[in-house]
Amino acid sequence: METRKVTSSAARAYAEKKKPVGPTLQESLDKYSHKAYGKPFTELSEAERNRVRYSVIESAGRNDTAVTAGTRKLRVAGKVGILITGALAAHAILTAPNKIQETARQGTVIQGGVLGGYLAGLATTWVCGPGAPLCALAVAILGVAVGSIATESAFNAYEDEIEEFGAWGIR
Repeated sequence: METRKVTSSAARAYAEKKKPVGPTLQESLDKYSHKAYGKPFTELSEAERNRVRYSVIESAGRNDTAVTAGTRKLRVAGKVGILITGALAAHAILTAPNKIQETARQGTVIQGGVLGGYLAGLATTWVCGPGAPLCALAVAILGVAVGSIATESAFNAYEDEIEEFGAWGIR
């Protein structure tokens, strides 16, 4: 399975910038034969070729330590962002005079932000093109902001209409 297809748009852009196209099999064989024996793959004996083939196969499962370390940091940053969002929403709910209404508002705004970020993530390939991780991140953040603001505006309009209907006294 192609890993780039199941990752976020910002991570995909970073991966495409770091390595737009993977090496061919022959390039990998030559790289590992030079590393192990100092000569091209075509000049190796059959036993040496087999060792190089196994080296290439083993290398396919190795990760890039710099990318793995960065991924760990981003994973922690994402969890911190979720906790901060939850803490801010909880504070708004606890200090609101109408806690049920504020709970609905916070839930709606958070859902709108998630939807806006998702839709922006779908659009990053067309907006930023391949290999532009900062652009992809900026588009995703903009999508979250626009989604949150739009749903909060819609929720406020909905609340105003509910108050107006309530004032009519219809039962």
